[in-house]
Amino acid sequence: MIYKGIPKINDYQNIMYSEMFLNMETFANKFVEDYRKCLYNYPWVKDSLHHWSRQYEYPYVFYNVSSFIRNSKIPHCKILDAGSGVTFFPYYIKESFQNTAVVCCDQEVINKDIFKDINDNFQNKISFNIEDLRETNYHDCSFDIIYCISVLEHTEDYEKIIKEFKRILKPSGKLILTFDICIKGDDDISPERAERLLNILYTEFPPKNEEDKIILKDELNSTDLLTTDYVATVIPSSVHQHSLIKLIPLLKSGLRVIISENLLQKVISCFQPGLRKEIREKLSFFKRPGITNITICCGEFYRT
Repeated sequence: MIYKGIPKINDYQNIMYSEMFLNMETFANKFVEDYRKCLYNYPWVKDSLHHWSRQYEYPYVFYNVSSFIRNSKIPHCKILDAGSGVTFFPYYIKESFQNTAVVCCDQEVINKDIFKDINDNFQNKISFNIEDLRETNYHDCSFDIIYCISVLEHTEDYEKIIKEFKRILKPSGKLILTFDICIKGDDDISPERAERLLNILYTEFPPKNEEDKIILKDELNSTDLLTTDYVATVIPSSVHQHSLIKLIPLLKSGLRVIISENLLQKVISCFQPGLRKEIREKLSFFKRPGITNITICCGEFYRT
């Protein structure tokens, strides 16, 4: 069971060592390596699974997709990755659930060519459409599942987007959302805006029971939240699951890694002096001074 709301440190640690995550990581690592040339011009994070929040968000979404498919017994489930970018994740879902149709959409025109290049070499094809999430070209009741990972906090029109999700989601369909929350309120999105976002979601997708709602104030009062401050002080999965020796080629390949201070100098010393500045930047991606403290909120919602 992976719980909704704001994840706790223990939730994060449990996922890092789960069989689900290890299987996902194996697929993601191979995907990044096999399609390195296709992803060369992709402007965002290429190895998305090793981004701090995706290490929780992807398993959360996958768990909810899996449980919906298992429990609904829909023979051919149609899934939308809304605001997808280009990542391994829709391909992993398609590979895991053969009787599904996975559609990705985004506003970035460059992604269309990247998807085409990957699809040309991948057995299970993924459809990609250029769409504005506020007003898509999909028909009413098109999808059984819509998931949207860390997109809404980057928009101003999330009310329109949520209403659009409701329009294109089938009755009894499932919406799975994750979004960042800036705890101090000095970046997107503040706790106040996150509260408004949740209120809109519960208006459009009313839960069966009041106790099913995420009470953000209570969640944020916890002292053991998964945050960027916490992640910056620990060794995440990319280091947990590889020895120090195996970490070196990962860094040379361009992987960004968050690492604890006690290993920082040891890892840097493994590189030639001319490379140490570049490697230090990769190792200290979340250690830069002044970065705001961010957490994530995860939830699932049903259309009645």
